[in-house]
Amino acid sequence: MKTRAIFIAICIIIISATLGFFSGWILLLPSLIGFSILTRFERDDVAKYIAFLSLKPASSIFVFFLADKLNISSYYSLEIFLAVSWFVPELIMTLFIVYSFRYLFSSEKIVWLFLIGDIIRWLSLSIEGLLHHPFPEYPAVPNDIPLFLIVLYPSLYAIGGLIAVILRINRQKTGSQK
Repeated sequence: MKTRAIFIAICIIIISATLGFFSGWILLLPSLIGFSILTRFERDDVAKYIAFLSLKPASSIFVFFLADKLNISSYYSLEIFLAVSWFVPELIMTLFIVYSFRYLFSSEKIVWLFLIGDIIRWLSLSIEGLLHHPFPEYPAVPNDIPLFLIVLYPSLYAIGGLIAVILRINRQKTGSQK
């Protein structure tokens, strides 16, 4: 049992470091939290759902860098490339995750909350990529929105997911002890 735990911890670190490297290390924290939720709370489907949504930004950045390395951006304008390279992978992954966990939507309200939070993140990034300067009268805003959406929001989302999962598991334990 102890060997399995060490093996899982090493795998989490290697995969998170790989995703962190491809995302310029900015998504290392959401990757670590997502993989930790997956391995620690593997029996809870809501926890798995939140973990997959937490891992999605790192996977999207990996797809974005892959598209950039394939030089796809040379065929389109920068704004269209940025918007599509965020929107398409995020939409496909979201649909796949929602389809896989569709049975949770009728019984668990927290699933809806995390879905809405995820859609707001990737839709905002796509709009920001398409409309390079959506607020021209405020010159600082275009620089602050991508910083928040790319760097801070996925980490806050993953931390919120971890807290929600821990509270949910603790609530289930106290409910079963009564």
